[in-house]
Amino acid sequence: MKRHSVSGRNELLVSAAALIGCVPIANFAHAQSAQPSSRSAALPSGGTSEGYLTEIVVTAQKRQEKIQEVPISITVVTAQDLDRAGVTNNLDLTQMVPGVKIDRVAGFTNPSIRGVSTFINLPGADPNIATYIDGIYQSNPAAGTFDLPDVQRIEVDKGPQGTLFGRNATGGAIQVFTLDPSDNFTGHVGFTYASFNDKTVKAYVAGPIIEGKVFGSLSGFEEKADSYDRNIGPYMQLNGISSHIIRAKLLVKVTDDLTLSFIGFGGSHSNANGQLGNAFNGISQAQNIPGAIVPTRPYDVAGNVAPEQRTILNGGSGKAEYYSGIGIVTLTTSYNYTNARLVLPTFAAYVPAGGQYYHQNSPNQTYQTELDLVSRKYGPFSYVTGLAYYNDSQTFDPLNVTSNGPTVVSIYSKQTSHAYSAFGEATYQFTDDLSAILGARYNHETRGVYGNLYFGGFFTPDPPNGWVQDGAKTFVGITPRFSLRDKISANTNVYFTYSQGFKSGLFNASSVPVAPSTKAPELVDPEKLDSYEIGIKSTPASWVSFSAATFLYKYKNQQEASGRLVNGVPLAFDQNAGKSTLYGADFEGKVKPVPELTLSAGIALLHTRVDEFNNATINVPILPVAANGYNPGTASTLCNGQSQTLPNGTHVNGTPCDVTGNQLPRSPKWTANFAGTYAKDFAIGNVSLTASVFHTAKTFYDYGNLYSQDQYTDVGFQASLQPAAVPHLTLTAFGKNLTNNAVLMGLFPQVTAVNAPYAPPRTFGGTISYDF
Repeated sequence: MKRHSVSGRNELLVSAAALIGCVPIANFAHAQSAQPSSRSAALPSGGTSEGYLTEIVVTAQKRQEKIQEVPISITVVTAQDLDRAGVTNNLDLTQMVPGVKIDRVAGFTNPSIRGVSTFINLPGADPNIATYIDGIYQSNPAAGTFDLPDVQRIEVDKGPQGTLFGRNATGGAIQVFTLDPSDNFTGHVGFTYASFNDKTVKAYVAGPIIEGKVFGSLSGFEEKADSYDRNIGPYMQLNGISSHIIRAKLLVKVTDDLTLSFIGFGGSHSNANGQLGNAFNGISQAQNIPGAIVPTRPYDVAGNVAPEQRTILNGGSGKAEYYSGIGIVTLTTSYNYTNARLVLPTFAAYVPAGGQYYHQNSPNQTYQTELDLVSRKYGPFSYVTGLAYYNDSQTFDPLNVTSNGPTVVSIYSKQTSHAYSAFGEATYQFTDDLSAILGARYNHETRGVYGNLYFGGFFTPDPPNGWVQDGAKTFVGITPRFSLRDKISANTNVYFTYSQGFKSGLFNASSVPVAPSTKAPELVDPEKLDSYEIGIKSTPASWVSFSAATFLYKYKNQQEASGRLVNGVPLAFDQNAGKSTLYGADFEGKVKPVPELTLSAGIALLHTRVDEFNNATINVPILPVAANGYNPGTASTLCNGQSQTLPNGTHVNGTPCDVTGNQLPRSPKWTANFAGTYAKDFAIGNVSLTASVFHTAKTFYDYGNLYSQDQYTDVGFQASLQPAAVPHLTLTAFGKNLTNNAVLMGLFPQVTAVNAPYAPPRTFGGTISYDF
């Protein structure tokens, strides 16, 4: 018997009342893995021509469920959503998903969800936001920016996902699903031309190979573009974007109960705009070098060597899915190879004698396999259980540091990971309305570190002394989860979830010992996060849906990166950041008041505070210059027990500092996004108009709260026409960043300079595409 009954006419009132009780934020402003079933339904964009919103199905709990019934805060972005926003890769999710920020720094992608992020980009230092493509974990942050030629949907699961997704899902998981082929022959081809000579081609074709038995698909993407930066020094080649990828998928229906699927891919991604020498507000030690040219404005760059970034990636996966009497058994296995080749400036400036540069070659190999069982329902009881194995090797092979031309240091460093885990999660339905989930995951991971640092230059594929082992360490963690969900009306659910995230410890890959020593390098401890979340999800009418959640995080031992000088060479330095508290709220809503109009909005409120971190390493290469728009005297960080406000020529660089009370990096106090699409059939054809607005508050990029991006508002627009005479043809015009903001793509505070790559300025373009 149901305990709650609400008539349809009162549905909106009950939902609103529950929302008020669930999101107590009146005083907030001043405080301020395994692949799911391949039988998943294609997800809609959120509306239909009949004037109602369609149902969304997700797989965040490894089984198909309505999004309203999953006690996790989830945002779903469909292929149509991405097309209407003009998105070609995952970096633009920042403006589409509340609480999400994705940066790209020095060739590495660093996602953040609700303020949980990492700045460590060394071999073996995986992000603490787990990314999956077709159920396969993507470990290397150098391959974290991926192009999207055949995406079906993206699910962003907020909060720790340690039980079902395991390692490195401390702050959440981003799942990307590509299109599955079927008996229907379908395809798409499109060409886009935009500002800065940006040319993009996308193509996709799929259909039956053997009717009813074997199906295949092939997709491709290629983009080439010039740099949008300005060189203010002597001639230096400005490399832009050069990327391509090919993906193939094969599905074999062996029997009605057994399906096999295979995926293969290969390509490369190159975007040197994130590597170019731009000293944030002129903060570079090159200011003290006679004749140096130091950029001080956004998009101005200078250097001696053309920066480069190219990530080669290829791999494949196989999956067997069997529908048995006890449930769905899935076996997934995969191999991924990536190689990140980078040329990075340390001074972010032109230096007459030649300057300092990193030349990095970082191959990475990952093998992983997982066996899952998603049970059928046994009355009110069901469960998910599985085993997983992970084998990963990431290297500097080598990392060379040049100084005024010659190589002065070569670092050969390899960090390996051998991990296995077992997990289980049980669901019990007490009544038609009330259910509970209880689960846990056991993680066992052994890290190994190999290699040496050599003074002088080497370019051999293996270190002169071989891959000698310097150390090993095993980390064990158990991540529990408990959820309680109550269906308070026919279309409204409220929930509470406690979950825990875990990321294993790791070695500092740039601190391997000087040859021939084999002393183990520094080690950072595992980080853990305890999460408490209360939420509501509702579809009170056929034309409106919303979700909201409040959360509290207790974050311990965040793994944080800084820099230091080793014999005059700037190298990375890792450490644990003590304790922090994060709390806030997310809201998302979508309405379709008339069949032609769809409106969506999202708001994220976030308060973060460092509770304990009294030995933070802060990099201030030189005193900022007030004339460059940076006000010295704004930092209140305590270093060596003295307040460092940067007056009178004093500054700190690599000094232990107390940053307790500061705001966490990549944690704006609030963001908001809004999008509206109007689509209507006219005699000429179907016309679609989309406008989007995104606003973010000020964002810091370091624990000292010295370097920040001011608040800004971004506006985008897109207009499309599907001519009645050629119904499969679509013509599109678009504009991005119409407010022409200088937006940081990320920030890289080093010992020698604060390097600041910028996202593209105002951009216009057009697309012609054909679907069949």
